[in-house]
Amino acid sequence: MSKTTSKLKKDHIPENFQILVNGFFQESQLKIKRLLKENGLDGRVTHKSVSKMISYGKPIISNYKIGLENLPKQVELIKAQKGFDFTVMVAGQSGVGKSTFINTLFGESLVEKEIHDEKDIGKSIIKRKFHIQGEGTELRFSVLETPDYGNKVNNSFVWVPLESYIDEQLRSFIFQEEQPQRECINDTRIHCCVYLFEPTNKGIKALDIVTMKELSKKVNLVPIISKIDIYSIEERQKLKLLVKNLIKVHNIEVCKLIKDYGFFEEDNVEQFCTDCPYGVVTSDKHILSLSEDLVLGRSFNGNKIEVENEEHSDFLKIRNFLLRDNLIDLVNSTTAYYEKCRAEMLKSRIAKTQELVLKDLNAEHTKPELFRNFNFENPDENGLRNYICYQLFNKNAMNKPIDVWCPDLLERQLNFKKKYDDLLTVEEGKYQEWAQGLKKTQEEVNHDIKQMTETIQLLQLECEVLEDQLLNGKRTRIYPEDSNVTLVGYCHKK
Repeated sequence: MSKTTSKLKKDHIPENFQILVNGFFQESQLKIKRLLKENGLDGRVTHKSVSKMISYGKPIISNYKIGLENLPKQVELIKAQKGFDFTVMVAGQSGVGKSTFINTLFGESLVEKEIHDEKDIGKSIIKRKFHIQGEGTELRFSVLETPDYGNKVNNSFVWVPLESYIDEQLRSFIFQEEQPQRECINDTRIHCCVYLFEPTNKGIKALDIVTMKELSKKVNLVPIISKIDIYSIEERQKLKLLVKNLIKVHNIEVCKLIKDYGFFEEDNVEQFCTDCPYGVVTSDKHILSLSEDLVLGRSFNGNKIEVENEEHSDFLKIRNFLLRDNLIDLVNSTTAYYEKCRAEMLKSRIAKTQELVLKDLNAEHTKPELFRNFNFENPDENGLRNYICYQLFNKNAMNKPIDVWCPDLLERQLNFKKKYDDLLTVEEGKYQEWAQGLKKTQEEVNHDIKQMTETIQLLQLECEVLEDQLLNGKRTRIYPEDSNVTLVGYCHKK
């Protein structure tokens, strides 16, 4: 039956079928060329030409509204319902006012000053989470403090825990996104670092300079001079100018991520970065202002300093930048930096797999079946097969090289190596001294043995002479008169 059907179908095909098909395609090509010519394009069909043709299309019905103007409102509503994650690191040495700055930022006593739980003792970073509601929008605000920063006798590489924590949050988010269930991802990426410091006669302490320089490479840094109220207005201006010059000389970039990833176009962002550093006065107590209003501030010997008064403090500018005007810029720039780090990390995991599994690229029989025909030069061609490399070098595997290259660990290794070399040098000196003494003693013993051997030979010769005298009944002198050798039974008398 199948043969019959096949034969019938073949018999019913028109003789000019091929001609009709060729004519159809030729006519279609002519229409496409005509359309391209009308739109001012050449005869080649590309993505750009097709998009240009589509963009020139006329609307179906003019002045017909389908509700596109409501899309921004819908997006705004979704964002408001979902809420925002915002994490700020408040760094600086003890006593610069980190806890008071956080409380002043929200006008509430969120953080208790100088009171920490026993479980927080000895930690380099303490994290606190707050949920803040405002006009239907939820802000999941996380603040990181550095309680014992710079309090050690040796503060070498004291900034490494802060830098490592920032990197660890990025890596954690990368591995969370690789999981099948991504609805409840915990976003702990650091969006901004507010660094508080007390100035000195020379401007900034060396520790503060090094710390800000290292942190500015990985996070949006905002340097702030704390306790600015102890200076006069003229001293403040001179101090700010001095600190600004030091920041420029040491290549400390303010809000580097915003600059690098295209969020620097707004005038307020550029102006904010240009005016850095800022001096602040913080307080979580209310006082009566000159206008009899209850405001945050300090009172000392009848003098009143208002936190939100721009003549007294720059706190209002910082709060507006962090929360009111540029919070989204800080979040988006951090996301852009995260995407760059994510791409580099995925490439490094593929490269690590190549080193581990494919050491000999010419020996095909040594490759596992999963990596046959795997393109390590252009990983994008592998598609989902790249996840084999990601699974092979998971979070635990990627933490090992990071721990090995930790600057603090490298410094300790160098210190131990130096101590070992010094100890080895001392012991080598002791060994050389002992060897020289032993060699000297050996030479003395060899000299004594040589003398004893010569004495024995002489005694043997004397014995032979005596034996000969006894046998022959003669006395023969074998030693000269001035010799100190005395033969047994013979005494030479002059």
